[in-house]
Amino acid sequence: MQDAAYDSLLKAKRQELHAAIAEAMRTRMPEIPAEEPEVLAQHYTLAGMEAAAVPLWRRAGEQALAGMSLNEAISHLETALRLVGRLPPDAVREAQELELQVLLGTAWMALRGWPAQEVHDYLAPALALARRLGRVDTLMPISLGLWANMLVRGRIAGSLELALDAIEEGRDVGRGDLAIVGHSEAMISRFWLGEFAEAAGHGDEILARYDAAAHGHIVMQCNFDPKSAYGLYAAHFVWMQGFPDRALSILLEKEAHARRIGHPFDLGFALTVGSHVLEYRGEPEALMQRVEEAERLGREASVPFVSEVMAQVMRGVAMLRAGDARGAIDQLRHGVAMWKGTGANIWNPYINALSACGDHGEALAALEESLEQVARPGWEERSHLAEILRLKGCVLRRLGRDTEAEAALQASLEVSRRQGARAWELRTATTIAGHLADEGRAAAARAVLQPVFDGFTEGFGTMDLRAARSLLERVAASG
Repeated sequence: MQDAAYDSLLKAKRQELHAAIAEAMRTRMPEIPAEEPEVLAQHYTLAGMEAAAVPLWRRAGEQALAGMSLNEAISHLETALRLVGRLPPDAVREAQELELQVLLGTAWMALRGWPAQEVHDYLAPALALARRLGRVDTLMPISLGLWANMLVRGRIAGSLELALDAIEEGRDVGRGDLAIVGHSEAMISRFWLGEFAEAAGHGDEILARYDAAAHGHIVMQCNFDPKSAYGLYAAHFVWMQGFPDRALSILLEKEAHARRIGHPFDLGFALTVGSHVLEYRGEPEALMQRVEEAERLGREASVPFVSEVMAQVMRGVAMLRAGDARGAIDQLRHGVAMWKGTGANIWNPYINALSACGDHGEALAALEESLEQVARPGWEERSHLAEILRLKGCVLRRLGRDTEAEAALQASLEVSRRQGARAWELRTATTIAGHLADEGRAAAARAVLQPVFDGFTEGFGTMDLRAARSLLERVAASG
């Protein structure tokens, strides 16, 4: 009866009643605009009072975003943006449009991840509008969102150009938050390009510039904290440079920092992709603990990209290192399907390579697919290239294609040495030395492995160094 009575009213009368209700709420219930702005916004919207409704829908969206109620945040913010389109074209309208586009980019990033098409759809026009309006205060979240969208879609070389532009623009406009985010972007892009020394240089800039008070707002605007990002990626490249224990220390400090911040997306990223060093070190139990925590965190905080995508890939990685090859392959395929379903391409070459442990023909095809993506112009994901080539050499050897296997292993050594990646070099040297030892060529095996092993000063309890030491002891015993 109520609906029928409402529908029987003329539109003008309905608008008049909603305006009266809104005015009564505003004057008699002052807590409503602050605590439940969407209630008041709805009445202003139905009253046709868009100018009054927009700030309230925006406030409701910001509150939902702060609480990681992402679908609700997106609904409120998109309603606000739709209503802005009905306002007269002027500077106020353009400013509101820009601010809503930036908020929507952040919300979609948290809900569907960095590669979501909506991130690009909102932030690309926002960048042009921000520059036209001279709104340098909005450049930081826009830059980060567009950079992350390009990077995770796989176009790593192109993403570095955006990162370097952000550093330069931050310097030009005097925005320290844009500059530190630019260095974070450049560090990550250079890591994926396999430029570990250059990545470390940008990491040093982050640590030198980071101030919790000055930069604490970044994680709320971007789901991303620069110091968390430093620890996350430094743990990767420091391990690859040959410092396994230092990498673990960085990982633990990064997790402690992310927990202090308490942002679900930032912490979820730290617990998943940021925990890869545990896989490198051969510690699947510790990795699985973090995967399970990330799953709980993502589900409790309603951040499905953490629990249903990133955690699922890392679950497969942990299972593989624990020795459950068959279960791991199925889990990795599930996780990768979820990851690719978001539009992501980065990380796939290494994950594909890890899963190449079943049928030899299928394994070789997976490795070739990984190498094809690495070689793609503008993509060039070389962070794990040496390991992919090593795994290819192992598969070729199992197929009896020894000449090709030797070429792949030598290429792996060359890549690791060029990158200064002593951890990858050690793995490949151990593989080559193992083959030589099996052929009874103990002296040749020692000549390959001993110099690489001797270059390490820490991490002797980790998987790779234990394997190398065991092999050296075996060849020494055999003469």
